[in-house]
Amino acid sequence: MASLHCRNLRRIRKCQRGREQQEKEGKEGNSKKTMENVDSLDKLECRFKLNSYKMVYVIKSEDYMYRRTALLRAHQSHERVSKRLHQRFQAWVDKWTKEHVPREMAAETSKWLMGEGLEGLVPCTTTCDTETLHFVSINKYRVKYGTVFKAP
Repeated sequence: MASLHCRNLRRIRKCQRGREQQEKEGKEGNSKKTMENVDSLDKLECRFKLNSYKMVYVIKSEDYMYRRTALLRAHQSHERVSKRLHQRFQAWVDKWTKEHVPREMAAETSKWLMGEGLEGLVPCTTTCDTETLHFVSINKYRVKYGTVFKAP
C-alpha cells in the first residue's frame, strides 16, 4: 500500500510540474494549444503536505480529497459513534431530569403528550410508536382528530 501511495504522489507531482510548464509556456505566448489544457487543469490544482492524510480541499472547486480508506472507515464506525454519543447525551438528560424534575411532573408530562386527563382540549387519539432513527430508538407521537375537527 505504501508503494501505491508513493506512486500516486509521484503522479500528482508530475501533473503539477506539467501544469507549471504549460503555464510558463502560456505566459511566453509560445503556443495556444497548451493554454487550452490549463482551463481544465485549474480544477485539479491543490497542494499536499507529505506524509499527511488529512482532508485536503481542492482550490477553485467544491471537491474534497480523502485518504482512500477514510470514507469506508467512517461508514463502518458511524453506528458505534452515533450510539456512544447518544448514550452520553442520554446520561446527561437522565441526570438533569433526576435533579430537576419531580416524578409527579414527569407523569403529568407523559399524560399531556398522550392527550390524557386534560379537559377543554379538542378530542383526539394519540399514539406513540417506537422507531429506530440513526441506530437509536425514538418515540414518534401521532395525533388523530375526530371527523368534526381537523388537524391545525
